[in-house]
Amino acid sequence: MTLDITHLILLSLAIGLSWVGFAKIFSSETNHSDLLSPYMTIAAAVNVSAVGLSFAQSGMGLAAITVIVGLALAASTAKTLNPTVSLSVSVASLSLYLHLSPL
Repeated sequence: MTLDITHLILLSLAIGLSWVGFAKIFSSETNHSDLLSPYMTIAAAVNVSAVGLSFAQSGMGLAAITVIVGLALAASTAKTLNPTVSLSVSVASLSLYLHLSPL
């Protein structure tokens, strides 16, 4: 049970902290050069991977809770955290999840 909670927390962190960079892809105000930046590429890869892994590794209910908690984290920390630091923590969180999960 604790491993499931750890997975929930790690994937929620990965989703929430990479969401700000990932959501810029869908904004019409984003410059084309920003879309090609490594920051956007990493944020999109981490976010999509974390969402996909949350649905692949657990049931629909737990995966939905993981995504909702991640989006709530993104909404609460979007303007307070440095984007580079938040993306670094997001990558570290996804890496730790992959290390701990029995894939």
